[in-house]
Amino acid sequence: MIIDKDNLLFVRTRKILPLIMNYEKVRNRASQFESVTSLTVEEFDTLLPVFETYLKRSLCYTTRGTIRLNKLNYPSSLPSAAHILFFTLSYLKLNPLQEQHGASFDMSQESVSYWFRIGEKSLNAAMKKGGYTPHRDGSTLKNVLERKINNEPKEDKSDGEHYFIDASDRDIQRPNNKEEQEEKYSGKQHRHTIKNTCISNEKSEILYLGQTFSGQAHDKKMADEELLTFPDGCFLWKDLGYQGYLPENVHSFEPYKKPKGGELTNLQKQENQLIASIRIVVEHAIGGMKRCRIVKDTIRIYASSIRDRVVETCAALHNFRLSQRKGYKQNVLFNPITTN
Repeated sequence: MIIDKDNLLFVRTRKILPLIMNYEKVRNRASQFESVTSLTVEEFDTLLPVFETYLKRSLCYTTRGTIRLNKLNYPSSLPSAAHILFFTLSYLKLNPLQEQHGASFDMSQESVSYWFRIGEKSLNAAMKKGGYTPHRDGSTLKNVLERKINNEPKEDKSDGEHYFIDASDRDIQRPNNKEEQEEKYSGKQHRHTIKNTCISNEKSEILYLGQTFSGQAHDKKMADEELLTFPDGCFLWKDLGYQGYLPENVHSFEPYKKPKGGELTNLQKQENQLIASIRIVVEHAIGGMKRCRIVKDTIRIYASSIRDRVVETCAALHNFRLSQRKGYKQNVLFNPITTN
């Protein structure tokens, strides 16, 4: 008991415990576990064996890519592969300061940076192994999409496949270099950003993720530079950022643009609303990817290679969650009512 004579207050002393994130305790709280990692406990357990395999491979090499001579053991605060996966997923989901994440796991800032790079790289490899990572080469996208169509059950096939294209912006810290500041500054967003092209299907799966461009790049210019190809006869749904983008042998749909000094007709407005209601699936896909706040909030990682791989990993996690769950409610256009 501490007596404050000046204010005549009696303060009972308590033992202060460190605020360390306990994997075992959080695991027993289903809703909290999903809020921290973006995965359910069952999804986490499904992913863990593959992650552990690639984690062990990563530990055989140094950060320079050379073979490690001395065996690297898990740190005391991350005693198993499950703890490292939990540590990595929570970093992606919460996007904390590394000092804050270190305090949560009783680690230094340097250790957080080191083990996150190892964990994220292993998680990315595990996602690729499961086939959840979106395709990254636009010139070969047509072959990948056609292969996916052929692998689908006959009852799931429609007369024409529908694809949805949009660009996703990510905030970054203001660069120190003046030239880089101008390159990364987005006049539309009024801040420094980087962006990627996303293509989804009617199930909101992210089928294609473009390379990382500066925030100044225009959506259509990004698509042109990536040389995107689509299956013949498919339907491509766009927004006004892709006005004039017309791939060969593809049926394109885009909303009407309001004429300068004029107004759209009621029929044009209704058609724009219809297109927006159909295109919502790509917004759901981007929103699912951005459940991980590291691609929603300002990313505090400067290495361009890690910035690019992080968004790929988050997109793959979105596809993984969709495969494990029922997915989003689909538009009636993609679920036609069949009569006997």
